[in-house]
Amino acid sequence: MRKLILALAIIIVALSGCTEKAPSSGDIKTLMIHSAANLSAYSFGISDNQTESIRDLIKNNITNKYNTTTRSIKTDVAASVDLAGRKAMANVSTTTIIKGPTGQPNIMTSRGLEYDIGNTTYVMKGDGNWTQLKDNHSAETLWAEGRYNLMRSRGDAVNQSKVEVIGSESIDGKDCYKLRLMTDNQTYLGTAYNMLTSVLFPFVPEVNQTDLLNSSKNENLVWVEKDNNLLKKYQRTMIMQITPKIIGVLDLNTGVTRKFNQTLKLVEISINTDSIETYFDYNKPAAIVVPKSALNTTPIMPPPYSD
Repeated sequence: MRKLILALAIIIVALSGCTEKAPSSGDIKTLMIHSAANLSAYSFGISDNQTESIRDLIKNNITNKYNTTTRSIKTDVAASVDLAGRKAMANVSTTTIIKGPTGQPNIMTSRGLEYDIGNTTYVMKGDGNWTQLKDNHSAETLWAEGRYNLMRSRGDAVNQSKVEVIGSESIDGKDCYKLRLMTDNQTYLGTAYNMLTSVLFPFVPEVNQTDLLNSSKNENLVWVEKDNNLLKKYQRTMIMQITPKIIGVLDLNTGVTRKFNQTLKLVEISINTDSIETYFDYNKPAAIVVPKSALNTTPIMPPPYSD
């Protein structure tokens, strides 16, 4: 009896160590590319949030406080793409809130709606009016370029990145591999500097690369469904807090930077971004129907190609 119990214990211990072994990052990347290439339809949502804060380093003479201006931008996208039928639609809404040192926040909202049918694009801006745009290229040419297959674009980006498999996680009830993308420093520095210049525009900053790396942190995560190897979720986050040197201001008339006599540290910049893309309804084409009011507009035709 003791021998039997011991044998059972050995078996139980052995089985407890038999866990699912995740495929390598290279295998996952290859499978993602293959699955995305064979995709016929999908839907996705995007939630993008960015908050920028500019804090003066010189106190206000009246309040004796450091003035802070904050701008937050929230963009939501709901979209469906029928690759086989060469149809796509996207509903985009954006809310921007600007809060100055005093007074009430300034809130601005906008909404856009777009349909892409073959080689024709229908766009509705915030005023509710539609614009119909025709492309010189055929529908076959436009859709063969892959511009509407965001899943494939994301797969290509993952394939070109250094990837680490960090575990498994359930997303919307789907079991997924969780990956971390390793961004090389030069690519990241370019992105971070562009964001900084956008916040400070038209002032021109000068930042040491080491300071920029030490003052910010970013993470790119990807979730891939295990049963079909398709992208389920893509998340990008970045946090930056830095006091850059200001070397000049861009002359909007000439496009030339007018440099100051000396570099100045005038403000502290804080940037927080969080963007999440979620994909679903693979190979399930949605009903994409262009409103009659859009179809009844006069198409804008581009000039013909010249030899």
